[in-house]
Amino acid sequence: MKPLTLVVQVYIKTDTLKALCDSLLNCNEMSHIRLVFWADSPLGARNSAVAAPLQLELIEFLNDFIRVNFSFFSSIELFRNGTNLGPCKTCEVALNYVFESDEFAVIVEDDVVFAKDAFLWFDQARNFDLFKDDHCWAIAGESIYFDSRNKEVLNDDFERGIAIIEELSLVSKFVTLNFIPSTCFATTSQKWADFGATRGLPRGDAEVCTRCRAENKYAIFPVVPRVKDTGMIHDLGFSVMLHSKEVAVNHNKQTYILSDQVIHNALLTESFSRFDGDTGALFRRTTLLEKS
Repeated sequence: MKPLTLVVQVYIKTDTLKALCDSLLNCNEMSHIRLVFWADSPLGARNSAVAAPLQLELIEFLNDFIRVNFSFFSSIELFRNGTNLGPCKTCEVALNYVFESDEFAVIVEDDVVFAKDAFLWFDQARNFDLFKDDHCWAIAGESIYFDSRNKEVLNDDFERGIAIIEELSLVSKFVTLNFIPSTCFATTSQKWADFGATRGLPRGDAEVCTRCRAENKYAIFPVVPRVKDTGMIHDLGFSVMLHSKEVAVNHNKQTYILSDQVIHNALLTESFSRFDGDTGALFRRTTLLEKS
């Protein structure tokens, strides 16, 4: 695997960050990863009085994590904004920095959990001919499939999902969609030059998706998720702060299968190909949880 830069945006959610770091340490090929933590500042934030002591706790956790685990990675760096920029501008600032030296990077929010083969997915996908297309802006880690949203997942649903993956050989399949998820995406410095300034706007995550639809841009998604978002309804999360918990619940994501739950180590480097089946039927079976 070629060297790869991972940027983790952090703020005040130490609990989800711990889960992220635990999953990260279980991933393949960590010695090839340049790990960059980028902390937004509570100074000037609307919740600064609450956020300031919580960030001190988070920074203490990160310093301990770096001290204990630095030898497992190619390098680990920690940066902190001087004032509060918000998640979208922080994303722009962080990627602008890493693209001064690196050509390719993955950026994630602080409430992501990685599958064991997450970075093998990104490493393969960056070499796809499709990714070289100027209309392709990014590679996602999440999937629109195997996400039950607000529906309860029963054991039968999980087992049915595993059976569908095996039936259709979905572990090594990908699709393209005309949006870029805010939770996790990878891109190159050249592609970032096309949409980075838009992504840094106050609602830049949504603005980029609007541009994707208007300009025929897209991202590559794995059919079987390589990461999952665990913090949509977290009490300290940006979605809850911005919209209220009730609204966030309506947009909740609930990924119930990750790739390393269904594949063995020997298959982690299997070559990928585009899924050429019925995407609508697949969505109904794996996300809407239709039984037929």
